Amino acid sequence: MAGAGKRRNQQSRRGGGSGEASGHDGDEQAGASRPPPGALDGPPSSPSQKSGAGSGQPQSGPMSPGPQPPGMQSFGPQAGSGSPSRPGSSGGPPAEVSRDPGRDPPKPTRLTDLNRNIDLPGSAYNLDHAYEIPTELMARPKVGNTTGKEVVIQLNSFNITRFPNKTVYQYDIQIGSGAEKRGLIKKVWASKTVAQKIPVHQWIFDGNKIAWSLSELKAEVTFFVDFDAEEGVTPRAGKENRHRVTIRKTNPVNLAVLTAYLGGKMSFDTPVLEAINFLDHLMREWPSKQYTTIKRSFFARGEERHALGGGIEAFKGVYQSIRACHGGRLAVNIDVSNGVFWSEQIVHLTVMKLTDSNDIHTLEARLKQVQADPTRKDSPMIDPPTFHILRRLRKVGIYAKHRGSEEKNKLWIIDRFISQTAHTFTFNVKDRNTGEVTQKVSVYTYFQRRYNITLQYPYLPLIQTTKKGVVFPMECVVIAENQRYPFKTDENQTAKMIKFAVTKPDKRIEAVNHGLRMLKWSDDPYLKNYGMEIDPNMVKTKARVLNNPVVQFGGSTINPGVSGRWDLKGKRFLTPNTEPLKSWGVCIFNTGRHKVDEATAKNFIREFIKVYIGHGGIVQNKEPFIMVGPADPAVGVEQLWTKTGNAMMQNQQVMKLSAQYMSNVCMKFNAKLGGTTARVATKAPTGHFTVPSIVIGADVSHAAPGSDQASMAAMTVSLDKVAARYAAACETNGHRVEMITTANIESMLKPLIQRWIGTVGGGQFPQHVYYFRDGVSEGQYQHVLQQEVKDIKALMRKGQPTWNGKLIVAVASKRHHIRFFPKTGDRVAADRNSNPVPGTLVDKDVTHPFEYDFYLNSHSAIQGTARPVHYHILMDEAGISANQFQNMIYEQSYQYMRSTTPVSLFPAVYYAHLASNRARSHENIPASSGPRSGPGPTKPPKSGQRSITSSEKEATEVPPLLPINTSNNLQYDMWYI
Repeated sequence: MAGAGKRRNQQSRRGGGSGEASGHDGDEQAGASRPPPGALDGPPSSPSQKSGAGSGQPQSGPMSPGPQPPGMQSFGPQAGSGSPSRPGSSGGPPAEVSRDPGRDPPKPTRLTDLNRNIDLPGSAYNLDHAYEIPTELMARPKVGNTTGKEVVIQLNSFNITRFPNKTVYQYDIQIGSGAEKRGLIKKVWASKTVAQKIPVHQWIFDGNKIAWSLSELKAEVTFFVDFDAEEGVTPRAGKENRHRVTIRKTNPVNLAVLTAYLGGKMSFDTPVLEAINFLDHLMREWPSKQYTTIKRSFFARGEERHALGGGIEAFKGVYQSIRACHGGRLAVNIDVSNGVFWSEQIVHLTVMKLTDSNDIHTLEARLKQVQADPTRKDSPMIDPPTFHILRRLRKVGIYAKHRGSEEKNKLWIIDRFISQTAHTFTFNVKDRNTGEVTQKVSVYTYFQRRYNITLQYPYLPLIQTTKKGVVFPMECVVIAENQRYPFKTDENQTAKMIKFAVTKPDKRIEAVNHGLRMLKWSDDPYLKNYGMEIDPNMVKTKARVLNNPVVQFGGSTINPGVSGRWDLKGKRFLTPNTEPLKSWGVCIFNTGRHKVDEATAKNFIREFIKVYIGHGGIVQNKEPFIMVGPADPAVGVEQLWTKTGNAMMQNQQVMKLSAQYMSNVCMKFNAKLGGTTARVATKAPTGHFTVPSIVIGADVSHAAPGSDQASMAAMTVSLDKVAARYAAACETNGHRVEMITTANIESMLKPLIQRWIGTVGGGQFPQHVYYFRDGVSEGQYQHVLQQEVKDIKALMRKGQPTWNGKLIVAVASKRHHIRFFPKTGDRVAADRNSNPVPGTLVDKDVTHPFEYDFYLNSHSAIQGTARPVHYHILMDEAGISANQFQNMIYEQSYQYMRSTTPVSLFPAVYYAHLASNRARSHENIPASSGPRSGPGPTKPPKSGQRSITSSEKEATEVPPLLPINTSNNLQYDMWYI
């Protein structure tokens, strides 16, 4: 059921959603050169991976606030009228390159790329020399937080107690020309010849170009690995399977620099990077030989599987990452890792699930070629749309099962599926003695004669492998186990995955201990050989439970304590809606299990109005328009909007008439219509803000890998003195460009800051600017400071050249693996599920050795194990104390507008995330284009498009979003909530 106020609606032409990633492999032409089937000879191919793609830059206007009211202070020219491009950016169209649709675009090679599996400190990325002046990050305050109560909790972090004290020599390894694929490099390194030349069981190899050993080679070593000789195979004419190997010593790894760095006696430089890189590979060497390795995680064969549908499954592994920590130590972060993999099964069964086919006959029909234009008899035959789904299986390893036994050790790699079937695909058969062509047979006939196998499904498309001359019928090959599924899961799969992944703290500790048993540090021969030891016990730290705030409503307050929950029964909103609820309507969609008739809807509306008025809401129209929607919800919403507006409620909840549910909906209505649910009760009217302050939140969301949808930038700005209400602006930000562009910052922030000046600041600029950024990694901290913060300051000084306000910049991240484990039964630190109570703060032992960061668990976990938010303060020009800043962040979580619990993430960032996701429904593309899940070619910019540039990204073109409806100052309300 849908309903709401027209005044709060925005123009929208199509629904959001990124869709699944897929890509263009080229059409299979009938009559093309035909390789013989997989029963023929030839060595298996090695799996390989590719990457691809670009970036972009929008123009101002679309989802940013529109025309400004007169009288506001000027910021100079409007954004989009010749705004300067970002320093260090590059222009011009990118070269057209093919890319793997399931993976993100490639990035420039950097020195820090050596350590992709380590959480490097932000200062380490100065080694990449992205900027002329190194970026200095905020140092940890000398005095930490002293408020609240001290508690002792465990962390899933394990201290390294002993470093190798022997000389470790580093070597440069070159195999062939140096451009060989990883699969071949690993095969050469594992060869008998290499084992004869050097004691590889004592060497650590990164699988690419670097190796380490306790043995010193005095001179450069060069030799050849001949696989034909090792395997006893006669070399083919002109195709020697012979590879040159060169090993040259570079420099010893100085592990003493780690002690110096951790002790604060030296900065993070190249020797420190090399030392920590060696330790990481030392720890990964043994488990990588036993388990399937995916980035920082290891997955064991034979683990319990959980089917997700669609031919994929989930199972648990162990996450391991080394990191430098507070207290002058190195530690290892261990956590459970949940992976999604292709199920090990016959290919045609996977294809049936991928295409949602109930039986083989349906599958055959869905994969059969169709005419490009059914109205023309001479129209060519093309692959049906369903055929394109099979592209997801590209690069997946398979093994044959038709030779009487499964050949799991001999993998073939799927290149593509071809439209020809076992009946229509023919090839030449040669006489083994003379080499002459004796006959032409079909794949179907060949399998009958050679293997005495009658194919059951000869009308299905065939598989062509990456090995030239090898094809397979689907029913004769099996997808090998433990191959990662790199695509976005659908709603049903995601729901099953969440159910599988969510575990309570006690179960998560069991999973961590299971991971420790997999890693077996005490038995690791490489750790023993190099003399490295790790404490198998979790780190215990002295955390603090901050004092919870009191929540103030209109005329009453409530103290939730550490429960993290309260209700709205008998409560009036802090401020009611400034715009009365008058233009609204209800559309009933009876497409699901729960049906609602008009009488039920009217009853719900009566109760809803009663509840809203009880909370202080102002309702002018108590008899909204009601309609029964058509089968297509999009059409129904459009029809309703022409009458009133749109919002969504669940039929099931409408039937229940739950007071709590209606109160929750009232909170959203009230926020959209200019009201405020609640605020934190403080002695000072402006709370922790001792001077006029503005809070800005920012987030950039990206589409699924392989999608050609633009990235969406969103910025929120507080519009009252206590930072309870936020306005938001959105804009396209290129393709997978994380840094918000200069033009976007100006076009989005300028009108919102003007609004703050006019309504909150009394005509004056803010003295303090709090900038909270979401979604950036340590490697992007310097970009935030050198680009986004620089742009914000420039914008302020454009409006007021003498502005000397202070910036406080923090990055909020939930993408980490640190978890808090209070002792079960601890009434101060733990809730009933043994999760940490709201307000639990950790600012030592797992934080950075010197930089200012902390972990804060501000919410009460509904299910599973609570994940704290990691806050890293990059800049504090105002010199705010840890007590004031950390408590301000915690207390702000109680002001989230549509919740009766404190939220896990700082609200300004939370709202930016909501706005950026909402923006996907306002892309300026035809509704008929449908979901854009595959890579699109780069085209010249059209009118109204701009070429976006950003650090480390090439330029691409993306159209701006549709403009926001600015009637009644909609752009300054919480339209996104």
